[in-house]
Amino acid sequence: MPIWKKIYGKMGVIWFGFGFIFFMLMIFPFQYFLLKKEKKNVTHTLNKIWGRFILIWGGIRVKIHNSHYIQPKQVYVITPNHKSYLDIPACHLLPLKQFRFIGKAELNHIPIFGWMFQRLHIPVQRNQASAAARSFIMSQRVLQSGVSMVIFPEGGIKRGQFLAPFKEGPFLLAIRLKIPILPLVIINTNKIMPDTDNLYFFPLQTIHLHILEPIPTDNMTENDLTTLKEKVWNLIHDNMIKQRA
Repeated sequence: MPIWKKIYGKMGVIWFGFGFIFFMLMIFPFQYFLLKKEKKNVTHTLNKIWGRFILIWGGIRVKIHNSHYIQPKQVYVITPNHKSYLDIPACHLLPLKQFRFIGKAELNHIPIFGWMFQRLHIPVQRNQASAAARSFIMSQRVLQSGVSMVIFPEGGIKRGQFLAPFKEGPFLLAIRLKIPILPLVIINTNKIMPDTDNLYFFPLQTIHLHILEPIPTDNMTENDLTTLKEKVWNLIHDNMIKQRA
């Protein structure tokens, strides 16, 4: 990477980081009050506003493709590819009123943000079987309550892999609860905030969210788990190739 680009990326980190912290501090008192009162839906709405503001602050435009595939009252298991921490605020712009994330437990340690995350969303310690099982049960309860889930099926950002093999969890949830899978392709977040040893942020770009046609699971059983997982992987992979991710 040229030295001028590194300097530009570091300046972008400072600018974006300031906005991230500033807007988080602005809404945290409201989040704290609402979460203490178990008003999770209102807290999520605040987070959607926060996600939109910090992307605007960073000079990032988000373009949503094929939004007609989303039925506002339908519950989905949403399965995006994952290449950057910027994927999370980008997902907040999806045209759904309510959804929750499954995210790695390390997010709990981020000051302020972590406090909110573990009370609103579902943290998972993937290397502990019992903790992963609890997260699975909690996800079932969220979906059964009528709230969609965003689950990154790669199990996190896999550095150096175009699209890592998918975990079974989100597809097992969808089959057991007869909830459609909503594949989502996120393009360009890795160019704006790449997953590297050094943190960079390159503003004034566009994130593309390509919503793919939902896959119903009404007639599926757990015997269809591998087929469903592979189908979604192929759909996302092919779309990433098409969009030159």
